[in-house]
Amino acid sequence: MIKISIFTCCYNHEKYLERCINSILKQTYQNWELVCVDDKSTDNSLKILQDFAKKDKRIRIIEKEKNSGKAAPNCNIALNYLDGEFVLGVGPDDEISENCLQEFINVYSDLEDKEIDAIIIPTLFYFIENKEKNFIMSGVNGVKNSENRILTGREAFELSIDWKISGFAFFRTNMVKQFGFYEEGMNGDEYSCREFFLNSRKVTFLKENFYFYHQINTSITRKLSPKLFTVYKTLWKTEELAKKHKLQASLIKFINQRRYTESYNLWEKYLKNKNNFCAAEQKKIEEYFEENYQLLKPYKTTRDYFFRKEKDRIGKSIIFFDKIKFYYKRLKNA
Repeated sequence: MIKISIFTCCYNHEKYLERCINSILKQTYQNWELVCVDDKSTDNSLKILQDFAKKDKRIRIIEKEKNSGKAAPNCNIALNYLDGEFVLGVGPDDEISENCLQEFINVYSDLEDKEIDAIIIPTLFYFIENKEKNFIMSGVNGVKNSENRILTGREAFELSIDWKISGFAFFRTNMVKQFGFYEEGMNGDEYSCREFFLNSRKVTFLKENFYFYHQINTSITRKLSPKLFTVYKTLWKTEELAKKHKLQASLIKFINQRRYTESYNLWEKYLKNKNNFCAAEQKKIEEYFEENYQLLKPYKTTRDYFFRKEKDRIGKSIIFFDKIKFYYKRLKNA
């Protein structure tokens, strides 16, 4: 029987942990292990984890001595304790449907092609405060019957740039251990997921069971803090990865353009909320922006030397013949 490794990393998630772990305990497929890394929680999270571990020997708890403030270092710690053939990361405030593991086993067992290194789970974006906003991402977003497709790793990587596929997937464990999790930036897990896709031989989908991705306003990724302004590192690394693998120029340019859009939006958000940060935080955030702009260079095709649009800290501009720059929208306070 195939063993499935599951891991979760938590910091002060006492409100949601029982729901998360109970969804794993309820699985109809039983050959799994769960590694939980506690990032020095100050609430009741560790005790909740320890109580679960006492009741089920498949659960292992790793207690950190010092808080890291980010999930990725804890994910890398968890990898040291996993020995299943495939691995699934589950957020401490998320859950999976009770037949999720069994469907994975069924789909993988039925595949004639065993070069599948990733199987993507249909994802239910769950807004508990406004359920009318709930939506499901299954297969390739917007493409009918795409759950039956088998993608190459490069195709999956390309679709992940603007998340036309879900990032929640069963990945082959030895591949995840080979590359590990990128520890920089607030959303470094997005880079890691793309790297796993790119290095997968083939990728396919589950069709029925769900990963419940709870949209919680108190999530660390939603708080307005200086760390939010480190997200630029993820798309920068993604662009470098695409260049390293010599992917098509149009894709690299697309990633590059998303970097400019993201930088513009972050700067606009900072200007609107600048007074909410103390002087030390403002200094740190502006250091992040300076580093970003040192890394940010336009990826140009031949056409772009004659005419292109750009975004920077002043506003939106049009550039003619790579020399003449005309701003058609300027940011306030820039």
